[in-house]
Amino acid sequence: MKRVLICAAAAALLLCAAVAQARVLVAEDEVETGRSLLQRTLDCTRTHRACKTCRNQRIKGTKKTETVCSTCESGWKLRRSGTGALKTCDCTAGYYMNGTQAQPSATCLTCIKGSYCLGGDASAPNSPALECPTGLETKFTGAKSIAQCFTKLGFGRKSVRNATTGVVTFTGFECPLATYNVGGNTAGCQKCGSGLTTNGTGKGSATADCLAPAGSYYDKGTGKKCPKGTYTTDLNQLAVCIPCGDGVTTASEGSTSVAACDRALPGYKYTAANTAEKCDLNTYNAAENTAATCTPCPFNMLTRETGAKGASDCLAPPGWAQASTGANITECPVNTYKEGWNRNNCTSCGSNVVTLETGTVSKDGCLVPPGYGLTQLSPSLVASPCVANSYGDDEYRVAVASARCTSCPPNMYTSDKWGTTAPATGYKNQTECLVDAGWGTTETSVDICQVGFYNAGQNRLPCTPCDNGYTTLGTNSTSVNNCVIKAGWFYDAGKSLPAPCDKGSYSAGGDATTREPTSCTACATGYSTQEQESESVDDCGVCAAGYGSLTVPLPVPFAPSTPSALVAWPRVRPALNVPLGPPLPRVPLRTLSATLSWLTPPGTTSPSVMTASMWLPAAVLLARQRALVMTHALR
Repeated sequence: MKRVLICAAAAALLLCAAVAQARVLVAEDEVETGRSLLQRTLDCTRTHRACKTCRNQRIKGTKKTETVCSTCESGWKLRRSGTGALKTCDCTAGYYMNGTQAQPSATCLTCIKGSYCLGGDASAPNSPALECPTGLETKFTGAKSIAQCFTKLGFGRKSVRNATTGVVTFTGFECPLATYNVGGNTAGCQKCGSGLTTNGTGKGSATADCLAPAGSYYDKGTGKKCPKGTYTTDLNQLAVCIPCGDGVTTASEGSTSVAACDRALPGYKYTAANTAEKCDLNTYNAAENTAATCTPCPFNMLTRETGAKGASDCLAPPGWAQASTGANITECPVNTYKEGWNRNNCTSCGSNVVTLETGTVSKDGCLVPPGYGLTQLSPSLVASPCVANSYGDDEYRVAVASARCTSCPPNMYTSDKWGTTAPATGYKNQTECLVDAGWGTTETSVDICQVGFYNAGQNRLPCTPCDNGYTTLGTNSTSVNNCVIKAGWFYDAGKSLPAPCDKGSYSAGGDATTREPTSCTACATGYSTQEQESESVDDCGVCAAGYGSLTVPLPVPFAPSTPSALVAWPRVRPALNVPLGPPLPRVPLRTLSATLSWLTPPGTTSPSVMTASMWLPAAVLLARQRALVMTHALR
């Protein structure tokens, strides 16, 4: 029962609380509704000229109300604290007031370029526009803080934090020497490239204001010292320094005036301020100095051109050398040479290789003497006299590989072949190549002497023909004594001349035993030769004057059977014209027949072994005998 009563009491309390809350909400709604109705009738500008919306608000600690501003017009902001809080509109950041708060016409304007505007508050009710620090400026309108103050051309910016308040402020500073700032940024000043500087402070361009100082030059954004022999006198952007005069230099690099050009380069002599001349021929200057003269070359050596820079330029010219250390140079002796400008020794041409004078300047001046030829090319040249069927030249020749001895043409020899001592200077010309005995020259070659010709040799002559009516017994004849009466001729002692054999005679000519037969041999009786100059009995095959001929077949028993007879057989025709002589006496037929059957040439045993020279007389005799037989038979 108690539990029921407790629950009922709790429910009653909850209901009472809900009713009370509902009443409060209704009351608040009524208040708000009333407030809205009041605002519609309030003049907010009475609170502040820039107040856009306002409301009545109970004054704290009292039952009174007052009108306060809720929002301000554009460019203004509601002051939240301090004097005039909720009743004053100040300029917002980025705006400034063109008067004072007390002036009814003063309004907020956009902060002008070059200044910055923090806006107003109780401590700065007039919302002033603030100037950027020296060297800084804003780049646009409506800047709201000092942080929007950027650098001017030639100035840098730096920040400073107040150690007490922690507030950071910014200041500008003029760029010092050798730095620059193009402006429009928050950076400090940038340094010029290495070795460069500026012509004063506050510079704003790297390309236009960073310069090379005197004694330097401008190279791709950096400054470099002028090398020796050059200078610059002022700030510059030169790509190269100004050179001293020809042959003149400075003591060191980085020179800043022409006065530093006070000495001559090696190879020159210093003649006046910033003026030098090249050392004369055969003198030199090895170091930078202010001397007005150069040093003469030692040992009478020479220089190839003016301006020698040291004793090493003093040389011996071609064909000259020092004969010994420390001696003056002299011309190379004969048979030696020296090429080029240098300090080399003279070089020997080689064994038997010569020069025609002293001071030879090239290996081409080394010559092979007449009659000599090169026999060795390396390691050194060697020339020897041309002998043993070779020859050199009758003039000096350059000692090159082709300057060798030349062999005589085929079948020609030098005189030392026949035991003659060769000349000490060798054979010099092909004309000293001679033919051997029994040989002779032609227009194109050397040939053995043919039949009818001879040559004693050791000359360059063609073979000599034997006199008319003479010939030789073979080729390779060496003397006129080898000439014999030729076949068909004889030596006419009465006229002391050779003469041809008359018709009806013949001659085989001379031989090794009898060079000049004094007569010709007559043909057999009744026989003659066809013409003069007949050479053998074989030519006696025609009838002599007063003789006739009869054609008779040759007898069978005389047909040759041996090889030698076969060769000679064609010379006897099957039918032979046989000359008929004077009438012969009658001979018994039996006797004549026996004679014919066993007829053999003198000195033979059988017709079968007769030689060619025997056939014709035998045949003639046989024919005559048979003719006799026939004659007797007819009687």
